[in-house]
Amino acid sequence: MTKPDAVTGPRRFQTATEGIEAEHRLLQAAREGQQGALIWVAERPGLVVPRALSRRPGFARAAKTSATRGWPVHLRASGGGEVPQGPGIVNLALAGPANGQPTEVIYRNLCEAIGTALASLGIATEVAPLPGSFCDGRWNLLVRGRKIAGTAQRWQPCADPRAGWAVLAHAVILDEVGLDACLAAIDGLRAGLDLPPTLGPGVHTTVAAERTSTGGASLCETLGAIGSSSCPGSVSILPQSNFNRAATG
Repeated sequence: MTKPDAVTGPRRFQTATEGIEAEHRLLQAAREGQQGALIWVAERPGLVVPRALSRRPGFARAAKTSATRGWPVHLRASGGGEVPQGPGIVNLALAGPANGQPTEVIYRNLCEAIGTALASLGIATEVAPLPGSFCDGRWNLLVRGRKIAGTAQRWQPCADPRAGWAVLAHAVILDEVGLDACLAAIDGLRAGLDLPPTLGPGVHTTVAAERTSTGGASLCETLGAIGSSSCPGSVSILPQSNFNRAATG
């Protein structure tokens, strides 16, 4: 099995399915007591949806129609809603034994780490739900009331029952993507499933639109620089040495 810190990044995958599979390997290694990180981008646009959505009436036709528009649909094991993937959208995954930490603490640590990275680009964030945004939840990162990132978790029992649970904490960050296109893709799929649309680009934003200067480090570089020295104790499921090796190798 590939160890998490051998899954280096930022990685570029052809499709979102390849990124999902890499995250799965990360979580399986976490079940064995290992820790690691992955930053990845999909080269081709697509929509990632929870597997449960595929059981909704009309899903096969809606997914086929989405694919003809250039947005193929990929399934994931976790819950939530539809998430865009493709160039300009950055994914961050951290995995390791939960060590008894509850879901809320894992979410808070992830959001604080990303908030620190965005702050280095001059972007101040807050954590809150935002009805009408894609894949809305309690642990969105917002900039002036507009969603810039969403988060999720996936838990599995460790291989050793005495070790408790392993967790993969994931974030999708809107870096420099065209909001009109990706939200239209989500709304097109939702229309085919008789679901209400999002509130569109007006409740979303990107790193490119919010950062205070065009020069300096990229989002991937700032994510790779997160460590205990800049964010004390914030990524407690992931030691600084493993994160830096995995994120910037």
